[in-house]
Formats: sequence, structure tokens, C-alpha cells
Amino acid sequence: MTKNIILIIIVLIIIAGGAWWLFTSEENKNSNPVINKSQPARNQDKETTTGTIKEFTLEASNFKYSLVEMRVKQGEIVRVALINREGFHDFVIDELNASTKQIRAGEQETIEFTASQKGQFEYYCSVGSHRQLGMKGNMIVE
Repeated sequence: MTKNIILIIIVLIIIAGGAWWLFTSEENKNSNPVINKSQPARNQDKETTTGTIKEFTLEASNFKYSLVEMRVKQGEIVRVALINREGFHDFVIDELNASTKQIRAGEQETIEFTASQKGQFEYYCSVGSHRQLGMKGNMIVE
């Protein structure tokens, strides 16, 4: 009985170690950074014929975003470029029907949506328990 328990524990450790190795080796293959890490997060306004586009560059790393708040005006077009520095992440705002696909380290995903209603809306990473671990921020629509 004791030998069976020890054998099961050893097999579980080997499986967990293999899964960890596979995940980290795949992550490292795709870790070509999109921009220089020393570049600060930025936001920009651009005028177009359809209105103002408010642009944000949001860097994601393990359990945090580079910006904890974004401010826009109601009716503005919002463009968020999510750049993933490490792990596996996405960007979601439920109330504004805005979300990126889940991306790996070194990848980038850009979304565009209209800030259709005033209020304060939480954006977050929907991967696993990242949101509960603090990977969230607020978009304030004035």
C-alpha cells in the first residue's frame, strides 16, 4: 500500500515536471519582444473623419498590466494594443463587449471598439485566476 502511494507521487512529480518544461520551452520559443522593454506604456489621440481614436499600449506580464487606468470620452473609438511580455494573457471589458484573444509571450493583439456608455468599467485578464490575483484595471468613460 505504501509503495503504491510513493509510486503515484513519483509519477505525478514527473508529469508535473514534464508539463512545466513543455510550457516554458514553448514560451521561450515565442518570446521575441515586439518593442523594447524600456519603452514606457503610452496613449495617443488621433483625429479621424469618424471621430477621435484614443490609443493605448498595454503591456501584460505575470499577474499585472502596465496601466491600471485608462480614460476616454463617451463616443470615442478606443484602440488597445496588448503586448504580452510573459505568460499567457488577454484583455476583457465585459460591459463594452471588448476582448482580445488569449496570446502567448512575445505576441501582440490589437482591438478597437467604441466607448458607447459613460461609467467606470473593469478590464481584466480572463486566463485562470489572473483577475483574482490582481491582473485588472479600470477604463473610465467620461
